[in-house]
Amino acid sequence: MALTAKDEATLKSQASRLVVISGPSSGAGKGKVIDDLKAITNLRLWQSTSMTTRERRSTETHSHQYHFVSLAEFTALEDRNGFLEANGVTEGNRYGTPLAPVIEHLGLGKVVLLEMEVHGAKAVNSIVPDALFIFIKPTRGDLDDDIAELRRRIHVRGTEDEQSIKKRLVQARGELELAQEFGFYTWVINETGKSELAAQKIEQLIQARQH
Repeated sequence: MALTAKDEATLKSQASRLVVISGPSSGAGKGKVIDDLKAITNLRLWQSTSMTTRERRSTETHSHQYHFVSLAEFTALEDRNGFLEANGVTEGNRYGTPLAPVIEHLGLGKVVLLEMEVHGAKAVNSIVPDALFIFIKPTRGDLDDDIAELRRRIHVRGTEDEQSIKKRLVQARGELELAQEFGFYTWVINETGKSELAAQKIEQLIQARQH
């Protein structure tokens, strides 16, 4: 996806305030950690809202969880180079990060949070390698330890059948393996019941980059 030279220069010049947060798609607690970060910090934070072509659920609000658009609208914005990244595809639905709000809020001096999966993060890294890339993992152990803990958390949640759990864990293993392979992530541990500690660690990482 080709950005204009002006937009790319803006992103690179503001890289110290661009934060990409990833983690396994199920059970890592990314949302809770981000909520805790917003609650404890004095940093001027703004979190990007992704755009998707999937149907809005009855419990969701437009522009809160996602910007819900048609495939035609999504493609039209993509054709205008209107996304920072548009690499996410889940069950045939497209996901992307609109570029204009990111540029706007960086220009306002805010720390911009982007929550996205690993392929999206890879795309952003190819444009802004000096941004802060954080991967939230559930344990201090190895890959098998992480998968075991994710399985436990999903079981406790009680919303998935065994087939769905297996599918989610296969995806999570792939995400953890890719995160290790990419090599640009800073790892943050979110142990059960300690999400505020993970949030504090992220705040410290962001603060260390501010001038």
